[in-house]
Formats: sequence, C-alpha cells, structure tokens
Amino acid sequence: MTTWWCCCRRPEDASEMRCLDFSHHSLHDVPPDVFEFERTLEELYLNSNRISDLPRQLFLCYELRRLYLQDNDLVSIPAAIGALSNLQTIDLSRNSLSTISDEIRKCKNLLVLNLSGNSLGRLPEALTCLLNLQEMYLNDTFLEYLPANFGRLAALRVLELRENNLMTLPRSMARLQMLERIDIGANEFTELPEVVGHLANLTELWIDGNRIRRISSNITNLRKLQHFDANGNLLTELPCEIGVWTKLLELSCSTNELEFLPSSIGNLRCLVTLKLDENQLQELPDTIANCEALEELMVSHNQLRSLPPTIGLLRRLRILSADENILETLPEELCSSNRLTHLPLSLLGLRNLAAIWVSDNQSQPLVPLQREICSDGTVRLTCFMLPQTGAPTLAPPTLSTSSRKITFREANTGQDSPGKLLRSPTPYAKQLRQMATHRKIMNVRRDFRATPGGDGVEIKIARVAPIPDRTTWMFGQHHNPTVMQISLPGAAAQGISLIAEDGGLYIEAVQGASAEYLRPRDKVLDVDGVDFTKITLEQAHHHLNTKEPISLMISRA
Repeated sequence: MTTWWCCCRRPEDASEMRCLDFSHHSLHDVPPDVFEFERTLEELYLNSNRISDLPRQLFLCYELRRLYLQDNDLVSIPAAIGALSNLQTIDLSRNSLSTISDEIRKCKNLLVLNLSGNSLGRLPEALTCLLNLQEMYLNDTFLEYLPANFGRLAALRVLELRENNLMTLPRSMARLQMLERIDIGANEFTELPEVVGHLANLTELWIDGNRIRRISSNITNLRKLQHFDANGNLLTELPCEIGVWTKLLELSCSTNELEFLPSSIGNLRCLVTLKLDENQLQELPDTIANCEALEELMVSHNQLRSLPPTIGLLRRLRILSADENILETLPEELCSSNRLTHLPLSLLGLRNLAAIWVSDNQSQPLVPLQREICSDGTVRLTCFMLPQTGAPTLAPPTLSTSSRKITFREANTGQDSPGKLLRSPTPYAKQLRQMATHRKIMNVRRDFRATPGGDGVEIKIARVAPIPDRTTWMFGQHHNPTVMQISLPGAAAQGISLIAEDGGLYIEAVQGASAEYLRPRDKVLDVDGVDFTKITLEQAHHHLNTKEPISLMISRA
C-alpha cells in the first residue's frame, strides 16, 4: 500500500486516529490511508487538491464529523453521502458542482454547509430538510430564487447569499428568528426585501452592491443591529426609523445618492464608524453631535458647503475625511477636543494656507510638514519639530515679590524649570574657531542667496549644490525628545553613509569622527537648513561631501 505523507502525527495505536490533513498535496484521488481509520476518523482535510471523484469507501467513515473538500474539481456528490449521519460540517466551496444529491437530507446533524463558488443554478429542496443547520454559505452559486419553504431552516444563524441573481426572498424566511447575519450583497434587489424587517435577532445586515432605491419603514424590529452595509446602491434617503438602531456600531452608505440625513441619526449613540462618502449630501444634521462614540466620519466626495458647529462635541473622533467637497470654512469647534492623531496628506493642496496651529507649545504659525509612511502603508503628514507624544504639563511659576528681573539675550526656551539657571560647558578654543567658521560660511551663503549676481559681480561658493529650496525650521529649541541637533567638526560629514528607505534618508554606517555623535538608523531631517526629507539620496551625499563643519537635525528612535 502506498504510504502518503500527512501532517497529522500517526499514533502508535491506530484506534486513536481522529484527524487527517491531506490539504495542498496536489492529490487526484483520496489517499488509501484514510480508509484504515474509518472507524475512528472524525476530521478529514482534503481541501486544495485536484480530486474529481469521491470513492464509496469514504462514506464508510461513519464517525466523520468535519469534512473539508473545498478547492477541488468535484462535479458531483454521490448519494452515499447520506450515510454520514454524524456529519456536522462539510465545505464543498469552489468546486464544479452543478447539483447536490437529495440523499444529503439524511445528514440530520449537519450544522455548517458551504457550497459557495459552484454553478448550482437552483437550490435543491433536500437542503430545506436539514433542520439543525446553523450556517449556510451560498455565495456565487448563480441562484435566481430560493425555495418557498426555505423558512423551515429555523435554526439558521448565518446566511450568505452574496453574488447571485436574486431579486426577492421568500416570505417564509420571516420564521428565521434565530438569524444573526444575512448577506445579500451583489444581487439584483431594487428594494430591501420586506421579510428582512421581521428578523428581530439580526446583528449584521449586508445589502451592498445592489440597485436598492429605498429602505422600507418596517425596519423598527431590527433593534439588535450592529452592522449595516448599504454601499453601492441607489439610495436617495434613509428612513427616520433608523433611529431605533440604538446598538448600531457601523453604518456604511457610501456610493449612493443620499441628499440628506434624518435627524434621528443622533439616536445612534453607540455608532463608531459612519461612512457616507460619494453621495450628494449638502449638509449634516446638528444632531450628529449626539453620536458620542463616533471615531470615524467619512463624508468625502459630497456637496457639503459647511460642517455643523456641533461636530466639535464629538470628543472621540479620530478620523474625519471631508475632501472633494465645496467647503469654504471649518467650524472653530472642530478641534475643541484636541485629539487629532494625524493630518491628511491632502492638506498640502491648500495653496493659500498661511498658518497652522496644532500644538500648545508651538512657537511659530508656519509649520514645515513632512510625509511619513505608517506601518500600514498609508502616507500621512507630520512635523518632526512638534512633540510626537503628549506635551507635559508644567506647573505655573511662582511669582517673586521683587520687581527686579534678570533676562538673557538668548532666552532659554527648553523644558527647564522656571527660576533655575543651568550652566553649559565652556567650549574649547578649537570648538570656538569651528563655530565661528561655520557661522561665517552660513552668512556668506545667506548673502549669496539674498543678492545673486548683484552689480555684475559673480560670487561662487564651492559647496553650492543642485539642492531644492531650503525649508525654514522656525522653532528654535524644540520640545521633541527624539529630535536632536548635532554639530560635526570639519570633514566629519564625509564619513557618513546614507540609505533611502521608508520615505526618508537614514544613516547606514558611520566612520571617523562622526561615529562619536551619530548612530546607524538615525533619520536625517535637516543639514545646515536644507530639508533632507525632500531631497534625493544623490543630492544628500553631495551636500555631505564637505570638509567644513556642519549642523544636523536627526530623529532617533
């Protein structure tokens, strides 16, 4: 007998074998090893093979409870399947089945049946005899209707009918009072079937990808609904009765023709996600402020001219997408909660924007923004000079009774406690000379850019390179503990090797004098006033190839 490899360890006592896994083995037939354990086998995985026929011996495994045959080449199921009276789960999805034997009605203990991805055309009447069935998956099976007595399956909890040609549902389905999830997306419905309004135990309702124009008002029984997805329909309005869905967590009505929202949407106090993008909304109701749990609001691609001031009361709001509208102003109350976690990339399109204030310790209104690639691949805006975590709260300084006050030319703007003077180490003479040389070069550079070609005199500086316009870092001493400003002595920059990755320039290796100050994986933000987040790797190396002292701004994780 041929010995097949199986991922399940063979026990010394064959009578103990309960599970065999032959999935993803490119098998054309059921392995003979299976029949050695016909008296004890309870779980059999034959999925993702090339099996086109099931032998009669397989149906002598009377103790079989879970049988997985998805992703094969089966064209029929033998009548002998009725012998598996203990079968609880069978997965026949993504085969070439066109019919199911009526003998399947004898599998009285069947709980889960998956026939998705087969060319059934119609549902056999025998399936309505499986009275204990709890989950039925009939996605993409070319169904045009369901049997009139489909309501006999009163134990159903999950019913998926996605990607078929259904236009209506039988009235007998009103008896499916235990149904918790129904998916009728991507069918041919033009209105929400009336029978859905009788499924009082429903928690998930998926009707996306149809041609539904209206939702009837008999949805008041769906008081346990938590997820409602109606994307990609032709809805022009939502009924006021949705206000009874007080347990709803996600409401998704993107890509419809909605012109307004009912004020009763304010009753959805548990709502976390509201997706209304790609509609024709002209305004949002003030009652949206009552959705106190709302974290994500998507209203892009509409016709909104303004946002209601009450939107500032949404204290948990994390994501607001309102691009592609005709907004002229934003309500001042919008940022009253001050819980913004990121700025959208589209903010760069506001060419007339002159000032941004996003931090309580921000010292200037003009913010140099940088692109940042997040772990999930999305691109957002950030500013390395602003705190990346919550700013610490400083206690108010104690006022002195004396009116005399000592001030310094360069005031300390760091996080030092008020009233304390900190002594900095006195630089050595060599360092003073380097600092003076560096300042002289920077002044010459600044004068060169301010008056290019004046009086016909051509000024040439060896370090001028084809680098984009400098950006202005206008914050002086910063408050972000992960950002450091480092001054390197002459020629030290030549020992720096950079690498471009993750949307920035990072230090790959450091040699020579630079190794005392820098580390691999430090992100270079700015060198001598040049924004390194906006230049290429070649330009960066050109700029570092100098024997003069330079000043770097780096971000160190």
